[in-house]
Amino acid sequence: MSDLNEVEQSEAEESVINMFDEENEAPLTPSEEDRLKEVKESKILSRLEELRERVLAIKAAIEEDNFIEIFIKPIRGNIKSIKETLETVEKTRDLAMLQGQLSAYRRMLHFPDTAVDQMSTEIDNIKRDMPLFYTGNDLVKRCSRISFDETLYKIIIE
Repeated sequence: MSDLNEVEQSEAEESVINMFDEENEAPLTPSEEDRLKEVKESKILSRLEELRERVLAIKAAIEEDNFIEIFIKPIRGNIKSIKETLETVEKTRDLAMLQGQLSAYRRMLHFPDTAVDQMSTEIDNIKRDMPLFYTGNDLVKRCSRISFDETLYKIIIE
């Protein structure tokens, strides 16, 4: 039986592609490196612009006069109601449902903060991965000045 195992193992090893057996690729030429850098920067800027536009759209929505009345107050009311119900609920299924609803409402309440955090994470990645690029880029500077104030429930652009 051990011979059979050895044969199967050797066949399996042969069928696996070993990345170290392949020849190394030729290094990029200076023009290819420049083009690669341009493509990377273009992708980063388009992603950052997309995140910035999302944050600005959310900012416009949450600054509408009736937004707090229409969206925030009902969610906060539901959160309060669910918390009170959770104190008296006895059935495990009902308890799980209420906890799930509570979690969903909390996420709904914090969507502006999530969008701003996502953009901030992208900026931090740019600063870490491309330190020379971000220092001279206006879009990165504008995006890094955006924050969310939870107490005022406003996106602030400094």
